[in-house]
Amino acid sequence: MSVLSTATTETEVRLPAGSSVLSAHRISKSFGTTIALRNANLELRAGNVHILLGENGAGRSTLGKIISGLLRPDEGEIVIDGVVWRGLSVRAARSAGVEIVLQELSLIPQLSVQANLFLGHERARSMMSPISRARESREAAVLLRRFGLTCEPSTLVSQLPMAERQLVEIAKAARGGPKIIVMDEPSSRLTQREKKALFATVRTLREAGTAVLYITHHLNEVNEIGDQVSAMRGGQIVETVDVSDALSERELLRMLTGRDAVVTRPRPALTRDEPLLEVKNLSVGNACRDVTFSVGRGEMVGLYGVVGCGREEVARALVGAVRRRSGEVTLDGRDFRPSSPAAASAVAVTYIPPDRKEGGAFAPLDLVANLTLNNLVGYARFGVIDHRRERRTARETLQRLTVRFQSERQAISRLSGGNQQKILFGRSIDRSPILVVMEDPTAGIDAGAKQELYRLFEELNVRDISALLISSDLDETIAICHRIYTLFNGRIVASYRNPTPDDRHAILADVLGRANHANPDAPLA
Repeated sequence: MSVLSTATTETEVRLPAGSSVLSAHRISKSFGTTIALRNANLELRAGNVHILLGENGAGRSTLGKIISGLLRPDEGEIVIDGVVWRGLSVRAARSAGVEIVLQELSLIPQLSVQANLFLGHERARSMMSPISRARESREAAVLLRRFGLTCEPSTLVSQLPMAERQLVEIAKAARGGPKIIVMDEPSSRLTQREKKALFATVRTLREAGTAVLYITHHLNEVNEIGDQVSAMRGGQIVETVDVSDALSERELLRMLTGRDAVVTRPRPALTRDEPLLEVKNLSVGNACRDVTFSVGRGEMVGLYGVVGCGREEVARALVGAVRRRSGEVTLDGRDFRPSSPAAASAVAVTYIPPDRKEGGAFAPLDLVANLTLNNLVGYARFGVIDHRRERRTARETLQRLTVRFQSERQAISRLSGGNQQKILFGRSIDRSPILVVMEDPTAGIDAGAKQELYRLFEELNVRDISALLISSDLDETIAICHRIYTLFNGRIVASYRNPTPDDRHAILADVLGRANHANPDAPLA
């Protein structure tokens, strides 16, 4: 039977390791005609990390949100410590000891770390006294140290790199000592180095006896931190196994896709060797200094480094999103100094930002509007938009992009992350640009959607469109880029033409400040 929620206790919960703390039975959920979950079953154990794998649209995030009370199931029940729930609210889930860390972080950038940690749970000396900021500050400092964060409680969240924001979000969820934490793609925008801090945080939660439901599409994370792994397909959990050294990536792919074949896409060959973009001695604030590189016509160039190395500032300066302090940039032989992304777009340079929610997709608008927003002039006659032509072209584009949708009039927020990203890519090339700047275009999407995006990236090469890629995924950067420039501490370290996996060690050494290529066997920090 359902029960009313009780007050949250803010002490660490330590249950016997391996004991069942949550079981979900026959969970089903539909959104209109779209079936997200179909009789899904799941069990979580105390002190265990349960990895949930699945392609976009498989139902992973929906199940996580139902467990944490963000969504209500159409059918099924959840049992937490023997109490049966047929629909949790967020408050009821929290009182039962369940917290969630969403892919789109909930922190308020304009507030301090301390304020975010205690937002809605401010400390008071007593029921009738003001909030005790000093007590909050002490508790925040202890919490930050527990999760390996060195920032001060008074630091504004907006001043933190993405990796530290992710850890602050986890610390916020763990503040009350929950029994269960759901993490939805927590590593999607982190580099290899930053993932180590995340994994250490997950292990800290495991040692405290917390059950962690870890939703990811990164197969290598299963053996790194997992105790059990479940694969979802078509809204159902089709297989669950314990993680062991014998569990191979090939077996995980079989669980994930139901197929043994592994599809890879070769890097398309360059047909021309002629520079399009030339950057000389570019400096942006204190983030990067004297950065020099070039991008050829039809070439995919990657800037790789840890967050804070200056790679994002370089990309954003090139599209006019931030101002450059000094340096020269030429595009097609002409001085290039855009004042805004709109100004860059006017000269055929488009930008795909790293965050679909905040900077890319317009959630309330439909698929047609999100596709054509950058090129409304192209659908106008005598100043009036030809909506019939706009919709017809949008339908053709959606089919070419292999977007899975019910209607072109549905809100883009109703699509999976991979399908949203395809639409953002389609919008970026709608005006036939000569250069596309992309920040983490495949972050938070599954292996199948990635392969489809890689196919679309090949279209850039065929159409002689150049691309500058900022990606946190080194293997991806190596696989699809014709050339990689490595950055450390705001400067270019080295370049790699037609990189291969054999360059991986040298690239990591570059971006960690240990560019000693002579000793490939030296351990990395």
